[in-house]
Amino acid sequence: MNRVGSELSDLSFADDLVVGSEYELGDYLVTAKEITGFAAQWDPLHIHADEALAIAGRFGSIISSGVHTFAVFQRLAVTAFSRSGTAWQAGPYATCSSSRLFARIHSFGVR
Repeated sequence: MNRVGSELSDLSFADDLVVGSEYELGDYLVTAKEITGFAAQWDPLHIHADEALAIAGRFGSIISSGVHTFAVFQRLAVTAFSRSGTAWQAGPYATCSSSRLFARIHSFGVR
């Protein structure tokens, strides 16, 4: 794998990412309090929100929601690109403060 850390400033769009390269974004320590706080508002499954139930489960402790984990990644990426002087560009669609978000699930069948 090709390590590239100082070349973030060459990137403005996702299309600018070089296949096979790594970009150091930093690290972040996630706390149990943060996991349960995020879960209470956004993903209240017991594995994220209820320590007693989570301890008895598969992972042996509470775990961060995938959405929470992605939010941490996003923060690390934005911080790394900001330090590099890159003005990361939004795509053609964005959610504005007055946007209403909708969700739908479509089941195509059962296994």
